[in-house]
Amino acid sequence: MPYIRINTVLREPLTPNSTLEVPYPEGKNEGSFFGSSEHTLTIETNFFRSPKDFVVVPTRERIVIHWLTNIEVPSGAICYLHLQEQGGDFYTDPSTGHTIKGMVKADTFMINLGAVKSTDPEYYISDTKINEPGRLILERRRPDTVRNITVTSNKNESSTMFRIEGEDIYLNPIVEHIQGPNKGTVEGKKSFLKVTKVSTNEACNGIISVGIGDCIGLPVFIPSPGYLIRELINGLEVTGGIITPGEVIFPKASTGDRRGTYKPPQDTDLSQNKSIQLFVMLPNPGNIGSPDYSGS
Repeated sequence: MPYIRINTVLREPLTPNSTLEVPYPEGKNEGSFFGSSEHTLTIETNFFRSPKDFVVVPTRERIVIHWLTNIEVPSGAICYLHLQEQGGDFYTDPSTGHTIKGMVKADTFMINLGAVKSTDPEYYISDTKINEPGRLILERRRPDTVRNITVTSNKNESSTMFRIEGEDIYLNPIVEHIQGPNKGTVEGKKSFLKVTKVSTNEACNGIISVGIGDCIGLPVFIPSPGYLIRELINGLEVTGGIITPGEVIFPKASTGDRRGTYKPPQDTDLSQNKSIQLFVMLPNPGNIGSPDYSGS
């Protein structure tokens, strides 16, 4: 894929969790970098790579860079930014010599999500009365596959914050804050391979359970639902599944999954551990999304 070079001088220092805004180059806009991730930044002799060291968020007016490393860069430093552009001079026709603009090779891949079990509202913590804030006792730590968290109560818990700590599919630490339900069940957005700790900031009014939902975490970044080509369950084509794209904004405890999730069609019976495969079009199959919020 082609790269666009932008040079800028820092007006203010770059510190951990700070941002840098730069204008788009002439002829480029938010769509030019949609779904791209392999950006680089050179400052003097230091080399940084996205999404490990910084996150690039194309907005309507400007490019916003969220600084993730613990390295502080003083004001006045010159930054050499190389942004990966989604689409370029990919193909030249041998017979006419015409170079086709704005194209990028997008291979088709099959994502095997495995044989997924049904939702279980009591998977991690079954019916429990919480009389004080603090850590809850887990009954299980790891579900059958990477999936979201649910919190259920028989009373109003909308003032209570549930803090979920664990690991993602690549064993990276992640933290999610889930606002309690106003009687019933609420679903988390992040996908956990493993849960190590669940805690609350206050006592709860009703009987609480914490379980697993039906949003399955994806192993690779999906920019939008349109990249899904076909859904298969036990080898048969189905329709109606929901792709939630990977999150690109700066990670927080309340933001969504960094790669994206897949929710099977509503009428799918998963009680028999039916196998799910997705055919997707991926221009950047090595993109596993930016690091998620880890509590720091």
